[in-house]
Amino acid sequence: MSSRQQQLLNKFAVHHKQVLPLRPVASGQLVRVVGLTLEATGCRAPVGSLCSIETMAGELVAEVVGFDDKLLYLMPIEELRGVLPGARVRPLGEQSSLHVGLSLLGRVLDGSGAPLDGLEPLNTDQQAARHGPNINPLSRRAITEPLDVGVRAINSMLTVGKRYSVWACLLALVWVKVCC
Repeated sequence: MSSRQQQLLNKFAVHHKQVLPLRPVASGQLVRVVGLTLEATGCRAPVGSLCSIETMAGELVAEVVGFDDKLLYLMPIEELRGVLPGARVRPLGEQSSLHVGLSLLGRVLDGSGAPLDGLEPLNTDQQAARHGPNINPLSRRAITEPLDVGVRAINSMLTVGKRYSVWACLLALVWVKVCC
């Protein structure tokens, strides 16, 4: 890896790393499941933090997506199986994050960032928060040239723009691998 690539990688990881230590408050219980939305009472956790839910098959990890009075609304990160009424919900005290690094190039990942390609585990030591800072699209330079991703269906139906940035190209390639 060149020094320029390492500088960009460090800049990206430092700029986007927003994993904040959170203090979990007690454990609660699951009171309702509607579709993929889980409702829990008896515990407090900020939006974006992770909770562990006891199930018949072990533990399920879910992210806090909202709250209402004394209810927490959770969305599972994994498959929703074996959940029972009154299951214990425990805040984990951390926000969800993803592995980042050049070793992700060419890998196939699922929506939670876990590898699906059967290759070795991800070899990254840096993580970035799933929810980075908002970027004002009007303050960026205009994108005028298309990026050929090597798949004609994507080139014609989901055109990706070239921004002359290493990160834009890397993210576009990772996106293609994840989505296709």
